[in-house]
Amino acid sequence: MSAIASFYLVRTEDVAHLKDLATQPVGPGSGGQWQDPYWAFLLANAREMEQYEWSGSVIGSEVYFYLQSRSATWDDYCDQELSEFLCQARESSIWAFRAEAARKLAQLIERNWPDEASLVAFLNSPDMASPIGEVVPTEGVFAGLRVLKSWLSQVDDSTVGILTIG
Repeated sequence: MSAIASFYLVRTEDVAHLKDLATQPVGPGSGGQWQDPYWAFLLANAREMEQYEWSGSVIGSEVYFYLQSRSATWDDYCDQELSEFLCQARESSIWAFRAEAARKLAQLIERNWPDEASLVAFLNSPDMASPIGEVVPTEGVFAGLRVLKSWLSQVDDSTVGILTIG
């Protein structure tokens, strides 16, 4: 199953409003048009960062587990309270990053950048074995690491980075 990974920069002063919108009902509104106030707000008011061209599942699994194997788990660097609130409200995988923690995680990604051989070995390890025997191409994982590092590097004191995989 394919997923999309998207990363937005939301102004810090808009976070409370975004939290409120995350709990609003989703569905047909007046005129029968489908409405989702949370996504409508993100699309209109947040800055979407570079798009990741591979399946978001690669960031959510191979990139995540590679970083975890290097003690650079992004769960340790995200704003836990905000992330958990958005995950529950949206029933989706969402992580929110503040500036200092985002910079630290971006630095950890840089310091733990794999070479081709070590990444291939990691992807072919028993822990990463797919139930159907597929191995994600290294290009997808390298692209995920690059995009994630780039996204995190752009979070500043006036913004919160929102990573959604779904």
